Amino acid sequence: MALLIYQLICTAAAFQPPPSYSRLSGLRMSSQRADAVAEANTDRRSLVKGIAAAGVGLGLVGGKRVIDGPVYSNVVDLSGENIVITGGNTGLGKAAAVRLAALGAAVTIACRSPSKAEAAVKDIQQASGSSAVDAVPLDLTDSSSIASCARELSGRLGKIDVLMNNAGVMAIPNRETTADGYEKQMGINHLGHFRLTSLVLPLLAAASTPRVVNVSSKAHTLAKLDFSDFFLTKDYDPWVAYGNKGSLGNAAGNLRQLTAVSCHPGLVRTELGRYFFNTDNIPLFPFGWLLTPLLIPGIYASRSPERGAQTQIYCAAEPTLQGTAGGEYFEDCHISTPSKDARDRQMAARLWEVSEKLTGASWNA
Repeated sequence: MALLIYQLICTAAAFQPPPSYSRLSGLRMSSQRADAVAEANTDRRSLVKGIAAAGVGLGLVGGKRVIDGPVYSNVVDLSGENIVITGGNTGLGKAAAVRLAALGAAVTIACRSPSKAEAAVKDIQQASGSSAVDAVPLDLTDSSSIASCARELSGRLGKIDVLMNNAGVMAIPNRETTADGYEKQMGINHLGHFRLTSLVLPLLAAASTPRVVNVSSKAHTLAKLDFSDFFLTKDYDPWVAYGNKGSLGNAAGNLRQLTAVSCHPGLVRTELGRYFFNTDNIPLFPFGWLLTPLLIPGIYASRSPERGAQTQIYCAAEPTLQGTAGGEYFEDCHISTPSKDARDRQMAARLWEVSEKLTGASWNA
């Protein structure tokens, strides 16, 4: 028995697995190592993708903040000030009205539609928490309506501290005219406001530090002001017409005790762009659904009315602008440089002269 047990132990000790078993075990170990390496590579790729996604996300957030521009956060007491805003029933004008009313100003919006004005007044009162908001009718395409608006403002207000010339139209695809026969964009955006400002000049002069804030656009760089064809009767271009809307802010800066400035709000999502995707204006997009993919990047690249209105709010409320010479052009709540033509004093003087002649405006307060 002892001999048998000894033989079994020796046999077990000398046992070697067959070659096929050894190869199989090695293959399994190699496979496990390969799986581990592949899993590690997958984890690294996932980590890199996560970091890249986070970087893109942070970049988009940071980029959006730049696109949206600064927020005018100064808390200024505007109690006792009267502010008139044309086109204050929607878009930039409405956003500005809410903020300025919240700062204590008595705000009057001037707009064409009585029903829209009434609804806007309620919205502004609710959003601002101020009841000192009302409206007057104004149709900038009609000189008689402009005169009527000025008379009504004179009957209601003893002074105007800030006149914000905000209303406007943009890139009308086909040439249209106002009731006075002016090309519509020049008639509304420049001449209508030119006449209104001249008519309320006595109210501005009654304020201690009056301001005129003209909402302009960087599109003024597209202007090709031709005094021999002032209303583009020969060769109408919607964007040239929009760019030609004038330099009232630069010229008005010379009026005594009056600070007049202009500002660019940025690319803003408002009703002003109602003609922007008109099929007559952009023939490459005959079907509206083709524009759907552009909505998301379009929203990203543009500002809300509330963010777009920050510079005109700044120009209306910022105390450091009181008593300045005027004529400056603002962008993102700081002074910027307009186009060469906008800085041409001779052209500004000629435009002023032509505008006076066309509107019959008098600038004697």
